[in-house]
Order: sequence, then structure tokens, then C-alpha cells
Amino acid sequence: MSGPPYDYCLLSAACDAPRHTSLCLWAVVAESSVPRPTRGSDMVCNLTLIDPSTLDQPELAAGVELMCFAPQAEQLPHVRRPGDIIRIHRARVDRYNERTQLVGKVGYRGFAFCLFHAVDSGLQPNQPYQKSSQHFFYDEREQGLLVGLRTYMATLNRQQLGGNTTYLRRIMEVRPMQFFDSVCRVVAMDDSHPNMRLLYLWDGSDALPYPMTFDTRAEEEMPETQSQQLRPFALPLQDMPDACNVPLLGTALPLVVAKSISMELPAVYSWVKFRNLGARVVQGQLQAYFSRNSRWTPWQHEQQPQMQFMEEYRERLSANLTAGWAPDPVAGHDELLAVCTHHADGFFPGMLPRDLQADHDAATALQQRFQQLLGQGSQRDGGPWMELSIKSYYTDPSRPWQTRQYRVHDSRLQAWLGAD
Repeated sequence: MSGPPYDYCLLSAACDAPRHTSLCLWAVVAESSVPRPTRGSDMVCNLTLIDPSTLDQPELAAGVELMCFAPQAEQLPHVRRPGDIIRIHRARVDRYNERTQLVGKVGYRGFAFCLFHAVDSGLQPNQPYQKSSQHFFYDEREQGLLVGLRTYMATLNRQQLGGNTTYLRRIMEVRPMQFFDSVCRVVAMDDSHPNMRLLYLWDGSDALPYPMTFDTRAEEEMPETQSQQLRPFALPLQDMPDACNVPLLGTALPLVVAKSISMELPAVYSWVKFRNLGARVVQGQLQAYFSRNSRWTPWQHEQQPQMQFMEEYRERLSANLTAGWAPDPVAGHDELLAVCTHHADGFFPGMLPRDLQADHDAATALQQRFQQLLGQGSQRDGGPWMELSIKSYYTDPSRPWQTRQYRVHDSRLQAWLGAD
């Protein structure tokens, strides 16, 4: 369809433009989030855009963000693969956290987009696979821009299409009261709670353990009713018909998603990138939570970092490294002095079996020892580590998963203590 020529600019020029400037551009989509609801009635998604002008500028290397709004999720860009090409008309320049951000609402003030495959498939290569408007202007100049971006995209590696990695964390690096990004696998979902959904995230690493008395809910600004609904969440193995596929090692980090956030959730066993997740500790358990500013996108890079995570997992299995944070009981030469000069702590020496109901002092002493085992007053994260053998049992044969208990057997409680 014929129409007026548009004045397209590079992303670097868009970043230099004044706020509220309306502009048009072509770009490569490095990352695109799944649509989610706004606080109003619209849906929104985030796209990370790059082009040849962002490559050599450190402040733009991670790309420029486009916030795209629409009344319905179907009207938003649905990028099929990272690296696909987008054409944008009349996006508005804005600033967020001292960074340039492009903003547009489909059909509002002329904002429109077209999406093209990154690779020329030979079947209508110049036709978009999604466009926001029935009217589509395209001429030889537009074709040249599309071909140029396809050539540029072919020179990029996976890291350059991975977006900003500043806040990317492994589960073992997540700390409470800090927001983080994560590339992980969803190993389970629990939809049984009335006000929340739980996704369990895995990347093969172990979350930092905390004492049971440690809790950060009081430091958050959230309604008391919401805070009271939170508790430590266990992986729902009893409801998983294919529980044998769950990894044997590594933390299954619970991610709390409020049911008031009505959006598509990732499928179980899919690899996902999450952006801007929050972290808290509830009665000693590290948890992640999905806020209004959080988002996710399917992770479609087939090899990295999944291959690295799975290789680390296989190595842990072969070496039987069951606890990633446990201290090595065999000290190295640089730790020998500290370990040898640290006083050994015993937990049950000289405590003979007795009737604790009749001996108040013995019951108090035993309770104090157990509090020490649970990390109370310890400067170490989670308190002492122990090597022991446990076995499971259940108190109600008709409800084995719900009544499962564990007890120590054939073990001598020996703590592993390093220097504080």
C-alpha cells in the first residue's frame, strides 16, 4: 500500500531526543515479556530493542526498553523468537530511572508496529507476521532497512540477545529484600491456595539457608492479611504424577504469584527468564514473589545457560554433593589455624535419657540445645551443619504425604563448625 515516507531514526538518536518526542524506528527485539495487566484496564509488555547504534555504546549495550500498552493482550506484540525485527511508528520518548524508555499504546496517537521474522524464510519474506494496523505502508526503502537489520542480527551472539544482565542471579546468590532477575526452570506449580499460585524455580544451585527464627515480612509494606497467608511452602510431590522428573539436588525456590495478577504463567518444566522478582524470608525459608513490576519471558536460547546448569547438576550427583553451603569437614591449609583454634561445641554430652516431664532442668537444657541447632543466636547463616541419617514415616496410612514425619536414626550428631 502506498503512503507517505517515514523518517526513521536509530536507537542512539532516540536516546538523545527530548522527552515526549514522537519518532519512528526499526530495531531487533532482543527480549519480549509475556503480557500482564496494568493497575488500570490495559495490558502491557516490555520489549528490549537493539540496533547497530547500540553496539558500541556501553550505556546502550543492554538495549533500549519499549513499554507497549493495549486494551487486549492479543493486540500487543507477540515476538516469536529473539532476534525478530520490529518496525515502530510514533513511539513516545520518556525517561525511567535515568534511562531512556520508549512508550506506546496500540492505536493511540498513531502508535503502530509490525513484526518480521529475523531470517528470510523465502515465503513472503517482506510481509510481517503480525501488524497492529490493517494499513501497511512498505516500499523499497523499507525493504532495505529490513534486509539491513536481518544482516546485522545474523552477526549477533546469544549474549547480545540476552538483554541486561546487571541483576541476573543464580538462586544461591538471591538475598532477601533485594530484587533480582533469574534464568531458571519451572519444576512444579501449586494452584491449591485460594489467593496465590506457587511456581517452584530451579537452576541447580542451593539457596542460602537461614535460621527458622529469621523472617523479613515485617520489613515489607503489605497488608497484614497477606502477610499471614505466607508460610514455608514445600514442593507438592504428592500432587505431581511425574515427580520422578524433579531434580534430586538443588533448591526448588517457591515463587509466590498473587491470583489478582491475571496473566499467563509458564508451563511446568519450561525454561524461563524472570525480571524484577522480589525476595523475602518466611520462617527461615527463602521465597521469591512476583510484583506488579515483575515480568517473564520464555527462554528460547537452547544451550545457554541450561547446558551449564545441567552439567553442574550431573557433577553434583556423581560426587554426591548434597548440600552446597555445608562447610568442608576437611580443612585446607589456609583454614587450619582458624579451625584448630575454634572451640568445639557439643550438643548432647552427658545428657542421659530421662523423664523430661519430671525433670524441668533437663527439659530446659535440652530445649536450649535444640535452639542452638536451629541457629538461634548463631552468627552463621542457618546455624551449625550436621551430618546425620534420617528416615521418613507417616502417622496416617490413608494420608501418607500429609502426615509424613522424619526421625534421626543410627547417627551421632556431629556439627561442622568453621571460624566465625
